[in-house]
Amino acid sequence: MKKKALVILLIFIFLGSYIAVFSIKNNDIDKTFSPQQNKNVKFNVTANKVVTAGQLFTISFIVNDYSSDFKAPHFTGIQVVSGPSTLSSQSYSYINGKATKEISTSYTYRVIAKKEGKIKINSAQVIVGGKTYSTKPFEITVVAGQNNNSNSQNGNLPDDDISNQVFIRTSYSKSKMYPGEHIIATTKLYTQIDIRDIKEVSSPKFTGFWSKDLESPQNLTAKREVLNGKTYSAAIVRQTVIFAQKKGKFNFKPFSIEITIKQKVGEEIDFFGRRVNRYAYVNKTITGNTANVVVRPFPVNPPKNFSGIVGNSFSIKTDIDKDSIKTDESINYKIKITGNGNLYLLNEIKTNFPTEFDSYKPQTSGDIKYSTSGALGYKTFKYILLAREFGNPTIKPIDFIYFNTKSKKFETISSQNFRINIEKGENYIVHSDAGTRILNKDIRYIKDKNFELKKKTKHFSNSKKLYFSYFGLIIAFILFIFIRKKVIKESSDFVKIKNRKAAKISQQRLKIASEFLKQNLEIEFYAEINRSLSGYLSDKLNINFSFTTKLQLEEILLKKGFDENFTSKLTSILNTCEFAQYGPVGNNQTPEDIYFETEKIINKLENTL
Repeated sequence: MKKKALVILLIFIFLGSYIAVFSIKNNDIDKTFSPQQNKNVKFNVTANKVVTAGQLFTISFIVNDYSSDFKAPHFTGIQVVSGPSTLSSQSYSYINGKATKEISTSYTYRVIAKKEGKIKINSAQVIVGGKTYSTKPFEITVVAGQNNNSNSQNGNLPDDDISNQVFIRTSYSKSKMYPGEHIIATTKLYTQIDIRDIKEVSSPKFTGFWSKDLESPQNLTAKREVLNGKTYSAAIVRQTVIFAQKKGKFNFKPFSIEITIKQKVGEEIDFFGRRVNRYAYVNKTITGNTANVVVRPFPVNPPKNFSGIVGNSFSIKTDIDKDSIKTDESINYKIKITGNGNLYLLNEIKTNFPTEFDSYKPQTSGDIKYSTSGALGYKTFKYILLAREFGNPTIKPIDFIYFNTKSKKFETISSQNFRINIEKGENYIVHSDAGTRILNKDIRYIKDKNFELKKKTKHFSNSKKLYFSYFGLIIAFILFIFIRKKVIKESSDFVKIKNRKAAKISQQRLKIASEFLKQNLEIEFYAEINRSLSGYLSDKLNINFSFTTKLQLEEILLKKGFDENFTSKLTSILNTCEFAQYGPVGNNQTPEDIYFETEKIINKLENTL
């Protein structure tokens, strides 16, 4: 018994010591995270700045500490449904050996705005550590609401209500412009209901304009927006910058999309025998607005050397790599045009180099970025000038004429001139026609070399050649009639015509793609490769490529005798070109690989089909 009593006594002593140590540590923690250490007390109110009359929303008053004696403001024009619901939370963290404690106390109300207008939320008060804190006054805008029934409040919509609850609208930054000027077309989706899927049906073609998509997101990002006094979730479906190419009046067709919404389709009896509504997801097509745009003529007739460029803030800079050379040596002459406008049209600069130089086609490069401000960037033209004669010629300034959309005038900017010193080179040869070089452009130089005279033969009308000519004409006429009938017959068969011309058209498009590749315009390159390959397949196989899936295309080619390796390469290139127009290419193929692989595929198709 004594042993048992001793063991019990030791257990009690051990437990008492453990509780004492734990209490001391706990007191240390409470001192470490004491709320009085929070000297920066913040007391704020949070709520939506724009709400709809008749719809439920929340107002929260939040303080970053423990608090007491909360005094709510007097709500005017607001019906309080519930609240305040109080929630306190705390969190601990250790950073670089330093312990910190974060505390939050919130008081939340669920309320309904009674009518449209401005509502002012006055200051609320709370006490923290014996000191009183107040929120700043907060203003809420209440807009008109819909006469919603129970279906629309749950996101379900009857047929006759769809045009008021969800629609698309295309806005244009201006309706009048000059040739070459740009405008921004922004298509937005406005909705007050839940939308499951969105699919584009048709979009404006912008005939008579050059266009470039700025935004065409796969996943729409919605923001609250007030339109005609009503609140909507608005998201940009597409944003495009378009440049006028000719004057006239233009009507842009509307943008159309197909959406999937939840809609009441009837009633049914539930498990408990009650009559309830039955819903299903249905597809609806909604169409936007048309628009009229006027491209007016320039205020005055363009000057003779007008570059065709329209915009503003243009500048010109010229540069040479050296100003002293010898004959048969060259210099690099560079022209750089910078500004905001339709620079994509600038393909050449009018120059007039001295006769002492031979000039060659320039190497063109540039960088143009498209945005809502237009097309901002530059284009560079690099000439190689080869010296043929010695002397001290002057490269005259380049005059660049453009139309300024701000001043509405044609303006001229000029570059600097350069004086070049050309000395005789070691291999310089005096050309005998050097003095007649300019004269030879408009007057044929007299021959001074020996030439032979031929004896005149008898008249053609009495020769056998005349009769042979008659016979040849008759044969040629018969062949002409035969060939003409054949051409007329073949011309009536449009499928054969497209089949016959497919390779030629694809080669032309590949040539254009090659030019884009040289200019490092990858998006345009992939788009042209895609058009070349899809256009060839459409014409050669007599299919509508837009309505043919990749799987169907593979089945057609396999029936034509092509193996799976070939068809997979073809569909891989098509997929790469489509993806490259909307984002970076994920595979290891370079644009050059894509170009040569496409050329091989078209050649194999042409030799086999």
